[in-house]
Amino acid sequence: MLMCCEAEFPWSKYIELAEALFERSSNYNKPINPIDAECLERNVISRAYFGVFCLCRNFADEEGWIDKSKRDNYHDILPKVLITPENELDSNILANYQLSLMKKVGKKIQKMRRARNRADYDDYYPSTLQVNFKRDSEKGLEFAKYIKNNLDKLIKNNQNVS
Repeated sequence: MLMCCEAEFPWSKYIELAEALFERSSNYNKPINPIDAECLERNVISRAYFGVFCLCRNFADEEGWIDKSKRDNYHDILPKVLITPENELDSNILANYQLSLMKKVGKKIQKMRRARNRADYDDYYPSTLQVNFKRDSEKGLEFAKYIKNNLDKLIKNNQNVS
């Protein structure tokens, strides 16, 4: 049996946790306290973001697309690398649809980070037509699943090419 820290952490577990928290916030048998609902929804947004961020970061690391010495700035660098990949020098390896997928993943990570920053740092989360916790937590999960599924495809395709 593996003990903590004996294997690479499976970041997809954060996405599973976000799903469980979302289900909990959505399926109460009794009315939920609005503060408790907000706490759950803030955590859904945060865990979903960090799950896919770390999966994408590790993928970019393995592909050699990001200088590991700049790891402190990965939150800013990673989406840019995916959206406008310097790795287009590998374009003979990466098919156009793979580049397109990477750009979509990068844009979704940017949107998720904005929501995650609001969820983790803002004392007040204005409920407007564009922004509210319930919608952001639902979108965060949707984006996380989209990113994970497409990242799995990119990894599989890159393994087939190698």
